[in-house]
Amino acid sequence: MSQIHKMKGGDKINDIHCLVSSSYFNFPTNKMNQTHKMKRKNKMKEIKDMNKTELTELAINQMNEIQELKEAREADHSLIAELQSKLEATSKDGRKSQVLDLLRKHETISILEMSKLLGISTKNVSSQLTYLRSDGYAIFTDPNGRKMLVESKKTESDSENQEESTE
Repeated sequence: MSQIHKMKGGDKINDIHCLVSSSYFNFPTNKMNQTHKMKRKNKMKEIKDMNKTELTELAINQMNEIQELKEAREADHSLIAELQSKLEATSKDGRKSQVLDLLRKHETISILEMSKLLGISTKNVSSQLTYLRSDGYAIFTDPNGRKMLVESKKTESDSENQEESTE
């Protein structure tokens, strides 16, 4: 027979309220708290029961694991730094070299053709041509807008000779 049927007299709503508010429904929560407390108490007892040697070994093992993780992280950081420096070195001269190679391979070539061959924007190709010109390469544009490399690179003596001839 259920507890509701066991209750005699009084208002049924009031009886149900008493039943709901009783500790009968709070029991599982209390039991879970007690179980959690027991587990925690047992763990603390385990730690207390460990002798100093076991605790020292445990601490040393944890310190070794931490050191290994630090070394792995440092190795990762140095690898990242190395790869970044390679990327920076390649990107600085890499595109210029690629554009210069295209100019050497083709008698004339358009900026659009270079951009498609290199997989970069036309604006980037134009910038690389500007850098090459500032490095002393003589790059000219024909009447059709195509670029051509007239000489491989001006030397300092060529620049001096040009200055003398203009004077």
